[in-house]
Amino acid sequence: MIAFRIKGGRNAVETTVKKLKLITFGESLGGVESLACYPYLMTTAAFPEDEKNKIGITDDLLDYRSV
Repeated sequence: MIAFRIKGGRNAVETTVKKLKLITFGESLGGVESLACYPYLMTTAAFPEDEKNKIGITDDLLDYRSV
């Protein structure tokens, strides 16, 4: 897994995701696809804001997972 911080926050992450061609955007459900994930609104969406910040999940974080 590789994680990137995208300058411009959530809007810039959304723009980046729309331009992906080789990698699918989505939440991993145990498949074998390479995915780009946005943990801020996906895996940690229910976490309180202060908890997200403590573990480094901010609105500019995009990660890539390859299996």
